[in-house]
Amino acid sequence: MLRKTVLEKAESINDRFRHDDILPVIIKNEEIKYPDNMLLFRDANIVMVPSLKDGFHLVPVEAILANSHLPYTERALVVMSPNCGASYVLQDFNETDGLVRVNPLDTTGSTNEILHVYNNAYHISDSLIDFAKRMDVRAWQAANMNALYEIKQHKRTLALR
Repeated sequence: MLRKTVLEKAESINDRFRHDDILPVIIKNEEIKYPDNMLLFRDANIVMVPSLKDGFHLVPVEAILANSHLPYTERALVVMSPNCGASYVLQDFNETDGLVRVNPLDTTGSTNEILHVYNNAYHISDSLIDFAKRMDVRAWQAANMNALYEIKQHKRTLALR
């Protein structure tokens, strides 16, 4: 039901705002692998990551890096849920850095916030790009996997008592 509604709305938007061969809304219901995903992030005006919950979502970081070689005014706006794992890591950045946090369950509030930031012409900032370039995702992954393993071991030990 939700998928049908989303597809109908996307079709309506595309019918209204289509320009030459450019579609405003592109929906892919399949995995988009590297490097094609980076090309999409580079070419997007807005990258949405409306996760309700996840561990560490790399999409926002990939979108930031994909825009790193573009002039400021051609960079995207990254919109994500505060529940997105990357939101915690990127907590020192905000709308003036081209990073917007929205509640995916509040569609009216989210729309208003996205339009506010988009209309103020904020884009991914140089400082956000520099931060993303310094991130060591493998170190983050290793630390978190070790923490999960320790928690699992601790639960197993508690269960044996």
